[in-house]
Amino acid sequence: MIVNYIYYLANQARCLLPIRLLIEIYTVYVSILYIEIPCNKLALEIEWAYRQEDLANSTEQTVQQTNAQVQLLPKNAKAQLGVPYKWAGTDPSGFDCSGFTSYVFEQAAIQIPRRAVEQYTYCKPVAPTEACAGGLVFFSNGGEVNHVGLLISAKGAPKQMIHASSSIGISIVDVDASAYWSARIVGYGRVPKN
Repeated sequence: MIVNYIYYLANQARCLLPIRLLIEIYTVYVSILYIEIPCNKLALEIEWAYRQEDLANSTEQTVQQTNAQVQLLPKNAKAQLGVPYKWAGTDPSGFDCSGFTSYVFEQAAIQIPRRAVEQYTYCKPVAPTEACAGGLVFFSNGGEVNHVGLLISAKGAPKQMIHASSSIGISIVDVDASAYWSARIVGYGRVPKN
């Protein structure tokens, strides 16, 4: 509800105030009222909503990866199941979350940024109902995006991702069924064709 209200206010003032300023104003307002809300996560959700709106309103078409490349992504990712987590890891000796996603895309001849937050800004936003295998799902603990996983589920199916878990390495998770992950979702994205 609060996100919708702030989004409404942001739309009313869109021509007058940049979204970052509205978020700062809102953060001050929330802290004055002593309401405990993860404001940074709210800011990310509002920013993502604006990116989705801008994409929907754009007349420019987004060129996506070819079907062959998209089909390779889950296959290449699943080949790494069981590989251990390694901070800053970018190869099969050990991966961190964004090292894993960038490696999987690289195996399909698609270059993406290295860090999760950079992958988040690089991707084209996708509505949850449109998210499917080959897309990315982004997470936050209240600050900037700090985790990313690769979707392996079909459009409309319960969301499953393969990711580098810091506790068990490369593994598959049912995002929709996980209270931990579903509470931290910032958004879904699709990597544009290089």
